[in-house]
Amino acid sequence: DCNLQVGKPWTLICNRECDAPCTDAHEGQHRYDLAKCCELAAKCIKRTDIPDRACELAFELWQKRNGLWVECRGHRSGLYCRQKMAKKRNCWCKPWGQDRCCDILRDRISIGQAVIQLFCRGIDPWGPPPVPCPFNPDGTIRR
Repeated sequence: DCNLQVGKPWTLICNRECDAPCTDAHEGQHRYDLAKCCELAAKCIKRTDIPDRACELAFELWQKRNGLWVECRGHRSGLYCRQKMAKKRNCWCKPWGQDRCCDILRDRISIGQAVIQLFCRGIDPWGPPPVPCPFNPDGTIRR
């Protein structure tokens, strides 16, 4: 989400398990992907010649249209982090039930791979967002 008054994205993180840094990586990717457009949306709201609601709607529509791209990138960041953690802990050589964190990592890696198949079908996660930000550098809405 975007705090449109200050132009900064924010996310809610509730993971307290050993893979919490990977949830942070996932959410951090969202904040990164939304940052520039969120900043421009706030600029739009500060203008006196454009109704606030027009700026809000333009941002919300942009965010919705890029939703799968944003989620694809977030899930990829989280998966990559969990794979690195699992490798560092040597999880693939430990039996289930021996290391709780490895059990969590293996579960979430498996889920992450399935989720990526769902969110990333037909999406280039390394390219720009499919729909460009609807704001000009001065905060006006692109036509």
